Amino acid sequence: MPRASLLAIALLAGASAVLAGCGSDGPAAGNPPVSATAIAPAATTIPDFPTGTAPADSVSFRPVLVAPAGSSPFGGGEELPTIDQLGPVAVDGNGIVRATAVDSEAMGGLVNPLLAQGPAGIDAFNAAAAACYAKGPTCPTGQIAFVIDGAVVMAPMINEPSYQADQIQISGNFTLEQAEDVARRISAASHG
Repeated sequence: MPRASLLAIALLAGASAVLAGCGSDGPAAGNPPVSATAIAPAATTIPDFPTGTAPADSVSFRPVLVAPAGSSPFGGGEELPTIDQLGPVAVDGNGIVRATAVDSEAMGGLVNPLLAQGPAGIDAFNAAAAACYAKGPTCPTGQIAFVIDGAVVMAPMINEPSYQADQIQISGNFTLEQAEDVARRISAASHG
């Protein structure tokens, strides 16, 4: 079974992912411990993976317009949204510089996408994050899906209206091997 399938199965089996703010106040109260936060200094960073070896459109962030009945608001649960339940692409590989995987004793494998500065990268991501945070008409669920090769691999809840390009850390109860696979695939499609 391909690693991507293992990742999807892990997420479908109840893993959750939340993008939480990286400000001085930390994650919003009441959120589960699984989150995207500022990069933890105690974690071990895995070396960068090659970039630009896959089409830029093979990786994207897209707002979730309709959450499936079996999903949780934190992106876990029994079902992930399908492509037809997503809004237009907010950021693709042209807005991503690279990704790394991190092994954290407290949280397992983490993925750190580095978004490009400017309109194709962090500006576009923050526009989508603001719409999702407000649960506006372009993102009524408050979730943003992460899509690799046409498959939704996670759909975390957005808990802050904006982020820094280098301070996003995505967790989803990944093993280090799963986080490395996701980071490798993001990097391959990174053209930012």
